[in-house]
Amino acid sequence: MTIQIFQKHINNQHVYYKRDINQSTIAEFQLKLSYETWDKIFMKNDVNEIYNSFLNIFLRHYHSCFPVIKTNRLSYGKLWITSGIRISCKHKRELYTECRKYKNPTLNKYYKDYCPILSKVIKEAKKMEYDRRIFKLN
Repeated sequence: MTIQIFQKHINNQHVYYKRDINQSTIAEFQLKLSYETWDKIFMKNDVNEIYNSFLNIFLRHYHSCFPVIKTNRLSYGKLWITSGIRISCKHKRELYTECRKYKNPTLNKYYKDYCPILSKVIKEAKKMEYDRRIFKLN
C-alpha cells in the first residue's frame, strides 16, 4: 500500500511523492514504538509539552520507517487499465470525433456498437482486478 503525498509538474511531467507502507515497514514502526521509553512524556505537567514530545517521538519513527519515494507516475489505483483498454479508449475518442465531423450513419452505428462492448470489457477488467486484490488479502 502506498500513500500519495503530493504531486508536482516538472518539465510537463507529473512527479509524485508517496510513502511506501507495507507489512515489513509497519512491523518495524511498531517495533520502534515498543522500544521507546515514554517516561519523558509522562514526567511533564503541561499538556502542550506532553503532546509535542509525543508527536516528536512518533514522527521521528514514522519518517524513518516510511520513507518518501519519488515516482513519475502513480503505481497504485487503476491497475485494471491495461494497454489494450487504453488503445480501445483512444480509438473510441477518435471514432467520436469522426462521428461528429462526418455525420455518417454507418460510422455512427459502429460507434454505438463499439461503446457497450468497451464498457463490458472495462467492467470485466475492474472485476478481475478487484477479485485479485481480495484474493491476495486472504
